[in-house]
Amino acid sequence: MPSAAAGEIRPHLADSIFWCYSVAMEIPAQMKLNYIERRKKEMPLCEESLAKRDYKTIERIGHQLKGNGQAFGFDHLSKLGEAIESAAREEDHARLSGLVSELGTAVRQLSA
Repeated sequence: MPSAAAGEIRPHLADSIFWCYSVAMEIPAQMKLNYIERRKKEMPLCEESLAKRDYKTIERIGHQLKGNGQAFGFDHLSKLGEAIESAAREEDHARLSGLVSELGTAVRQLSA
C-alpha cells in the first residue's frame, strides 16, 4: 500500500467489524523526545516486574510499546515490544531478561 501524504486520512481495518481512520502526519520532534523520556522512566518498572516475575505487567508494557513505538516512528522499539509481549505471555524469563536489557540499551541510545 502506498504511504499516505501528511494530513491524508486513510482507512485501516481495526477489526472485522469496524473501520478506523488515522491521520498520517509527521510527529513533532518534541513529542518524540517526550515519548523517549517516558520509556526511560518506564524502565525501572520493567526491571522490577522482571525481578518479581510479574509477567502480566511486562506483557502490558510490551503490548503498549508494540503499538506506540511504531506510531512514534521507532520501529525497533515496536519490534522489541512485540517480542517482550510474546515472551511475557509464554513466561520465558530467560528470553525476557535479554529483551528487557536490549530495550534499556535502545532507550539509552535514543536519548543520547
